[in-house]
Amino acid sequence: MKKTSKHTDAFDRVMINAKKNSLPKDFLAKKVLFDHEHGMMFVLLNGGQIVFEDFKKYKTLAEASKKDREKYILMGKGAAIHWSSLDEDLSVRKIILDFVKNYQKMVSKAVDLIPA
Repeated sequence: MKKTSKHTDAFDRVMINAKKNSLPKDFLAKKVLFDHEHGMMFVLLNGGQIVFEDFKKYKTLAEASKKDREKYILMGKGAAIHWSSLDEDLSVRKIILDFVKNYQKMVSKAVDLIPA
């Protein structure tokens, strides 16, 4: 087994040990849901986890109609999300990494608020 840096987390170790340019089955998208009112996109992964992201940060998705946003297909067995009518593709890996980064920031802020 490859040695990993002390700075890698469990997700990084899974990604390092995965086949090049592929995601482990549990990290592939199964379904995408939208909360149009709050601008959120939820990605249900095969492993049962849900990751979410603000879809308004993607100009094409932000400007799209609800109907067009809902018309997606999963590509590469769930490694990417594609909207034909919008000519837009999103990497599930990037969505997961952004989610983890944002979650870590949120936890860090919460820890700072806890009295010593």
